[in-house]
Amino acid sequence: MFSSAAPKFIRSCGVQAWKHHHRCFPNVSVLASPKCSVHHESSGRESCNNSQARKAVHVAAAVGTACLLGASLYWKAQYDRHEAAEFSQEGGKFRTGLPTYTLAEVAQHKTKETRIWVTYKNGVYDITDYVTSHPGGTKILLAAGGPMEPYWNLYGVHKHPGIIKIAEKYRIGNITERPPAESVSVNDPYGSEPARNPVLIPSSKKPFNAEPPALLLVDSFLTPNELFYVRNHLPVPQVNLKTYTLDVEGPKKVLKFTYDDLIKLPKKSVAAVVQCAGNRRSDMVDIKPVKGLNWGAAAIGNAEWSGVRLSDLLKQCGVNLDTTTKKHLVFEGMDKGPEGSVYGASIPIELAKSLKDEIILAYEMNGKQIPRDHGYPVRVIIPGVVGARQVKWLNKIYLSDEESECHWQRRDYKGFNSSIDWHNVDFDSSVAIMQLPVVSAICDPPAGTELEEGSEDVTVRGYAWSGGGRGIIRVDVSADGGKTWHTAELQPNGQTPYRAWAWTLWEATVPLPEGHVGPVELVCKAVDVSYNVQPDGVEGVWNLRGVLNNAWHRVTVTVPPPS
Repeated sequence: MFSSAAPKFIRSCGVQAWKHHHRCFPNVSVLASPKCSVHHESSGRESCNNSQARKAVHVAAAVGTACLLGASLYWKAQYDRHEAAEFSQEGGKFRTGLPTYTLAEVAQHKTKETRIWVTYKNGVYDITDYVTSHPGGTKILLAAGGPMEPYWNLYGVHKHPGIIKIAEKYRIGNITERPPAESVSVNDPYGSEPARNPVLIPSSKKPFNAEPPALLLVDSFLTPNELFYVRNHLPVPQVNLKTYTLDVEGPKKVLKFTYDDLIKLPKKSVAAVVQCAGNRRSDMVDIKPVKGLNWGAAAIGNAEWSGVRLSDLLKQCGVNLDTTTKKHLVFEGMDKGPEGSVYGASIPIELAKSLKDEIILAYEMNGKQIPRDHGYPVRVIIPGVVGARQVKWLNKIYLSDEESECHWQRRDYKGFNSSIDWHNVDFDSSVAIMQLPVVSAICDPPAGTELEEGSEDVTVRGYAWSGGGRGIIRVDVSADGGKTWHTAELQPNGQTPYRAWAWTLWEATVPLPEGHVGPVELVCKAVDVSYNVQPDGVEGVWNLRGVLNNAWHRVTVTVPPPS
């Protein structure tokens, strides 16, 4: 087992430091070394006589120590492996003598006032008194009222037997039941959906649409595939690579590219954001009801997409974007509605021209084969453009005098002023959304976070991005509702200011109002390289579809009174 000081060490250094400590410095007593150690000898700082005899002694000592070290590490690994296996089976098992609770009862315990409960396997745990000691900070609250397994699977350090031992100290009961597995009808068009990470928060299940907790977005520049938000309009198609073709239509011929054809062509990679037009729609619902999924601030992700340039395929088909008289570039997917129509989208030819060397037909996402939910086997990536135009499960590309006839091109994903409602809307009068406006969001701390007593400042983290490749030049953060502002530190994204397809992560430590106790409104706003800045209120950007919300992002946290 690891040393008794482990919990204190975890609290002071954090999960990763603790994990590294236990990997690199095992508690092995046989590591006691001779006066002139191997480390000193190799570094040239030994004080021993350099005679041949002493060298021989040192060599022997080094060999002996290495053997003892190897043996010790081997037996420690065997012991840890055995103990881990034992506790992975014991942790969370049904324990007699404890009360039982339903999942519904556990779900009612999410705050400090109600006590914070979580589950692990068959166990129920009250972690209220542990939250302030948790090395991962507020991330532990993501599991409040529900299972810990999805988050423990994200952070493998929790699977150490010592962590399970710590958890068992907070055990208060057992779960009476687990929800039965959903039965799938053979006639259900959603019966062959891919497996999803249970961390994702669904807005709808059929079709499946979900986002991760926003807190997890700022952990890394590239959003992990399993945490990338999912936006599906129809059932996820099952694609057979052996029969799959991508049809590209030119003025005189249609070429059919197999998957093998595509991966043999020159490969291009680009780090780029994909964002749903409805990101942060939930803020608009507070003003007036809208139609659409109730997205929070995490219907956005940043990934490295790899594939073949669209321009390379168009050239083979005899298409020259610079000279064509066609007005639109159309993409069609393989996801179909009940009447057989497919999801499709198009972009104006002027936009296609400006991005002709940037648009890629991606078959990889973050260095791995693109997942089914994100377009396997091929998705078009159009940097700087709304996600709705970046068609997944790509099957067909052609030029046209008319924009895509798909419902989501002509009757959806369009903006209107706040006085237009469903009784007087005219979709033909508006233009399909392409490049998105500048936006930012606070991801850490999450809304509802209780800061430490007597806090004088708060560290705030989030993302910022602007469509059309417009880089972020500044993010302002406030801890008094927008009365005073502080400039955040921006993490470089490695791209140029006018072709910045990736997002910018930022961080700021902001002073709190002196002596303040109670709610604190944190606010952020971003400025892009064209000096576009976010508007202050949601009211001015409200629209019946709840799209294009780029108002200041506001999160309320609390400073507790002295105990």
